[in-house]
Amino acid sequence: RTLQYIRILNEYDYPFIISTKSNMPGTIEYSSALSEANAYVRFSTTVVDEISRSSLDKGCASISEISYAAEKLSSLGVPVSFRLQPIIPGHEHNAARLLSIANDSGVKHISAEYLKVPLEANTKFSPGLIALLGGDPVSVYMGLGSKRQGSEYSLPLSFRERHLVSMCKQAK
Repeated sequence: RTLQYIRILNEYDYPFIISTKSNMPGTIEYSSALSEANAYVRFSTTVVDEISRSSLDKGCASISEISYAAEKLSSLGVPVSFRLQPIIPGHEHNAARLLSIANDSGVKHISAEYLKVPLEANTKFSPGLIALLGGDPVSVYMGLGSKRQGSEYSLPLSFRERHLVSMCKQAK
């Protein structure tokens, strides 16, 4: 169905974004349609090590598969973006590897966003994510200086800034 939509959008030169955790845009049919599109493709990934990622982003393509798809699309002139989201506190060092992969794959744009923790995260998050956050995501976030914003906790800029600035420098 997505391929059918892309072809229809192409008929009208209508701009769109494909946002995915799949490598499907790199397949022959998709890359052919996307090479004629007024679009860009954004590949998203959780910022953790690859083993943890496979348990959090279940059923999603591996980073190597995404990298291959990004490289193929980029070589065809399709603008490609990596979205590092969510970034899990304590796992920021994994962003350096992802940024290097993005660069090697022809990615031209990076966006990054930290995990926001809903009030009910201790019971609603997956067991793997709860474990990565020490068994108590809400307490971890509060301990890092997070304040409640509506129905979630967001890390304070004082925590995020140093990591995001470092990622920005590497991305450039």
